[in-house]
Amino acid sequence: MSRNVMLIVLICLSGLLGCKKDELIGDQTLDSIEAGVTALSEVADDVENESLARQNNIRQKSPLEQFLKSMNILKAYAADCTGRPGSLSCTGGDKNLIYNQCTIPGTDQVINGFVNLDFTDETNCFMNNTGDSVTRTFEFTRTTPWGATITSTSDLRTDYKNITYGGGGTLTRLIDNSFDLEILGKHRTRTTGGGRSAYDISIRTVSPINLSSIIRNGRQITGGRLEVAHNIRNFTVALEPNSLTFEDTCCYPVLGSIDIEISGSINTTGRISFNGCENATVTKNGVTADIDLYSCE
Repeated sequence: MSRNVMLIVLICLSGLLGCKKDELIGDQTLDSIEAGVTALSEVADDVENESLARQNNIRQKSPLEQFLKSMNILKAYAADCTGRPGSLSCTGGDKNLIYNQCTIPGTDQVINGFVNLDFTDETNCFMNNTGDSVTRTFEFTRTTPWGATITSTSDLRTDYKNITYGGGGTLTRLIDNSFDLEILGKHRTRTTGGGRSAYDISIRTVSPINLSSIIRNGRQITGGRLEVAHNIRNFTVALEPNSLTFEDTCCYPVLGSIDIEISGSINTTGRISFNGCENATVTKNGVTADIDLYSCE
C-alpha cells in the first residue's frame, strides 16, 4: 500500500474529517429519472451556450478534500470549462467543442471528450426559419477526484430490450416558433471509483417533446414522451413533462412536473414535482423522496 493511500485510510478510520461517500452512486430508479430530466434541455442549452454549472448550490470542497489537496494526494483541480459549442463560430454548419481536462464550474468533476452541433443552416448555424434544425452528437466522460466516472455517448447501442438506437438529439423550429425535441439516442454509463458498474442506461423519445424556446430563461417544456431504459436492472422509465419552467440561473426546471411510468422488472407510476432550483421530489407508491440532481449536461 502506498504512503498516500495508507494516509487516506488512517484519516477515514480516525473519523476526524469524515470520509466522502463514493459519489455518483445512488438509487437506480432515481438515477434513471434524473438522467431523463437532464436530457430534456441539454440540446437547447448547448445551442444557446447556457451555463454548465448548477447555480444555486456551488459545492464547497470538504475539509477532507482540502486537506488531501494540500498534501498533493488529490490531483490539482483543472481550469474551468470555458463554454459550450453554441459560443463557437459556424464552420460549414457545424460547431464542435472539445473538452480537455477541464472542470465543470461549481463541481469537482473533470470532463474530457467532445460535443458537436450540426445545423441545417450551413452558412450561419441559425435557427430562424420554420424547419431549421440542429442535431447534437457527443462522446464525453466526467471524472471525480475519487475516480468515479460517467460516460455519455450518442453512438449506436442496444438496450436491454434488444432495441438499437443512437444519434444524439435534434431540435426543429416549428411554425409557431416553438421547437420539437427528439432524442434519437443517448447512452450513459456510470462506474464507481472502485470499478463497479453502477448503471447503464439508454434514452430516447417515442414522441417529440415541445420547447417554447431554446433560451433557458422562461423556457417551458411540455408534452411528448421520453423513455429511459435501465440496462442492468431491466426496467424502463417513461417521462411525460407538464409545463416544466426554467430560469437563467438554474440548469434544472424550477416549476412544473413530470408524470412517470415504470415498466419491466419494476412496475409503478408516479410524479416528479419541481419547486425551485434543484428542489425536486418524486412520489411513487404513496412514498415521496428527494431526487439527487447532480449532473447538468
